[in-house]
Amino acid sequence: MELKDKLVSLRKKSGLSQALLAEKLAVSRQTVSNWELGEILPSTDNLVRLSKLYGVSLDYLVSDDVEHPAVAVAVAERPGEQIMESPRRKTVLTGVVIVFAIALVLALLYLVFSMGYGKGVEDAAPSYPVHTAVLGEDDFEDPGSLVGW
Repeated sequence: MELKDKLVSLRKKSGLSQALLAEKLAVSRQTVSNWELGEILPSTDNLVRLSKLYGVSLDYLVSDDVEHPAVAVAVAERPGEQIMESPRRKTVLTGVVIVFAIALVLALLYLVFSMGYGKGVEDAAPSYPVHTAVLGEDDFEDPGSLVGW
């Protein structure tokens, strides 16, 4: 029996759909379909995951002359349980969370300092001199002296 036939048989015996199997292995449903059609071969990592998931030996999966699995299929008892999560997926998710947290902290710091938090009354005063004296008519001798020519 070829690998593709074993994969179909084991998946059906375990009561899994292609989509649920794909979710458990962190691959796409199309990938599972391509394995079962024999268009592509699973990677070594995925073969190991499949053997653990189905409770069969790697030898059974990859050898055409081994016709019976060494261990019974044990997935049907726990169809909702995820066997393995891709380490790459965890790394990417962790990176996204860290980048989001850093962006949030920077945005909060920007808002705090752009709104003037921490500025005292002295800091709020303008830096140019302000004349508050009121001038009257007697303060000017000649209105023409105000023009600088």
